[in-house]
Amino acid sequence: MSKITNFQTIVKSITLTVPADTYAGGDVLADSQQVTILSAVPPQGMRGSIIYTQLLDQDDNSFNTDIVYFDSNVSLGTEGSAVSITDSNAEKILGVVRFASSWKDLTNSQVNSVNHNPIPFNISNSGDLYVGAIIREIGTVGVADKLYLTVGFVIDSIAIS
Repeated sequence: MSKITNFQTIVKSITLTVPADTYAGGDVLADSQQVTILSAVPPQGMRGSIIYTQLLDQDDNSFNTDIVYFDSNVSLGTEGSAVSITDSNAEKILGVVRFASSWKDLTNSQVNSVNHNPIPFNISNSGDLYVGAIIREIGTVGVADKLYLTVGFVIDSIAIS
């Protein structure tokens, strides 16, 4: 007998560690990192959407940044260098969320929340997605920075045997 569980909302936080460096627009800020949505996904899989993305920078930077979501662990390129993703790896991109001019100053940190169009995904063998970051302007990170990413998911269905 199969059971379908529908419309669960899950919020996950991920720390993206950014090396100290001077970055050019289009450089990899943080290469692909794992986001575990569910620790155990049945063999029948899971599908859903990414519905919300927030970025908190506690080092008070407010760089224009793209967050790139992948359905598998592929590389954007070397951190601190220009994006060099291969064509076959680019096919794994689920969507991109841009953080630009809407940063909110919290005195010693900056936060930006983006309500975006849903980014659908279908996971067949794990509970993981992957995320990376690209800086879209010249910027200097003086000490290793941590970007705190909060992601909201809606799980449309999980098939359970």
